[in-house]
Amino acid sequence: MAIVSLSAAALASGSPATGTAGAALTAGEVVYTDTADSSKLKAAQNDTAAKCTAVGVMLNSCASGEVAIYAASGVTINTSGLTAGEVYVVSSTAGDLELVTDLASTELTTIVGVASSATALAININATGIAQP
Repeated sequence: MAIVSLSAAALASGSPATGTAGAALTAGEVVYTDTADSSKLKAAQNDTAAKCTAVGVMLNSCASGEVAIYAASGVTINTSGLTAGEVYVVSSTAGDLELVTDLASTELTTIVGVASSATALAININATGIAQP
């Protein structure tokens, strides 16, 4: 399984969204809104429906309680370590991405985006809630 940890992310196009961090977050991490914790942002993971419902990719690093800036659907980010044309999904490792083809049995599928090049990810989140057979 190829886990992709985005070391950082910067806006290439579109406008960022903001929220409050519910834990320490790092630029490049995929995040979800934890409705059980005052809708604070936390690192997404594909082991439960709640944690797999990603809202974006972090653009800044911050501590719990601080303002979190993230790229949501409709935004393209510049980063590294991608494969052009591949579909990236929420990983089993909190905050990371993996290729859709690497999802293991029972992991939930949330598409985060498609790499338009080795350095650009077009974010278009689709939380399907479907588990791999």
